Amino acid sequence: MKHVREQARRATRRLVKRRPRALPPEEQESAGRFSRFREAVEGIRFFEETDAEAGWEKTRLKISDRRRARRQRTRRAAVVACLLAAALLVLIPRERGRTTAGDLSGIPTPERRGAMLQLANGEVVALEGISTVREEDGRVVARQDTVRGLDYRADDARPGEMLRHTAIAPRGTTCKVTLSDGSAVWLNSDTRLTYPVAFPGDARAVELTGEAYFEVAPNARAPFTVKSGAVEVEVTGTAFNLEAYPDDEKTRVTLVEGEVSARAPGPLVARLRPRQQAAFSRVTGALSTAEVDARPFVAWREGEIVLDGEPLEEITRRLERWYDVTFIYDSPEARGLHFRGTIQRHEHVSRVLAMIELTNLATFVRAGEKVIRVCSR
Repeated sequence: MKHVREQARRATRRLVKRRPRALPPEEQESAGRFSRFREAVEGIRFFEETDAEAGWEKTRLKISDRRRARRQRTRRAAVVACLLAAALLVLIPRERGRTTAGDLSGIPTPERRGAMLQLANGEVVALEGISTVREEDGRVVARQDTVRGLDYRADDARPGEMLRHTAIAPRGTTCKVTLSDGSAVWLNSDTRLTYPVAFPGDARAVELTGEAYFEVAPNARAPFTVKSGAVEVEVTGTAFNLEAYPDDEKTRVTLVEGEVSARAPGPLVARLRPRQQAAFSRVTGALSTAEVDARPFVAWREGEIVLDGEPLEEITRRLERWYDVTFIYDSPEARGLHFRGTIQRHEHVSRVLAMIELTNLATFVRAGEKVIRVCSR
């Protein structure tokens, strides 16, 4: 990205040194667009480590093509035309009737308040606006708390009764549950967590579909177990993130502190230390362990999506769950583009995609009310 910024600065200095005669009105408008493009490049902090060189190289080659097509013009006019072409590649459509990320502003933003709870009898209730959760006999089994979220440490809960609830965070929503043993669980969007209303004395077991961050209360006599598809995670007291969406190829367990054991089908077991990750592939059936920076995998809890070199296909899958949209691709090449950077989750999806477009590697076209087409440049 530094290379892109330096190219923009040099191009601007050349224009200043070789000030041409007054431009026609139609070229003045294009020059204004380039000026805004340069300011945008100067302010980019989003993808400082992305494949910026590849994006700039594409732009440079296209500029060279335009130069060869305009050999009859003077050198001064050619420089202006090439710089304007670079601006046009990013800021305006290249085809008549084609939209860009800026036109995605009309896509509705999820309300972010749709967390739900399925009770033991199968009834599903919205958590918005309620202060207590009662079972059929009228007993209060959980209370809403601004810090602890849905808190199951109720006075009249009955350990061993084995009533089971399911907390549901739909697309675009997160929620927090404090279980009866004091363990805290943050649910990411498109996630379901099933658990007993009150744990029995000798076991603590929950089931997860989706992604959640766990801070498990220590209890040496009753290990805490999370079952998610083919993977089971066992801990005694620790903090970790478990990502287990059914449509993802891999299930990932990322340990922040403490110790965990991740078990996969057969004899596969991975014992993790802090800043290690176990990944189970549903395709190959392999369970691997690697040293990782835990932050990209837990930053969602702080309102961020951190990209650490993932392919665009994986990035858009995460955006689908948070923004409740669908991405479709016009070529396999676009799926494999890699990016690094940080997305603030409070940004509108159009703003996020506009920042990706500034790399000049991909563009986004609205193809329906909540459908976005990904096009490679």
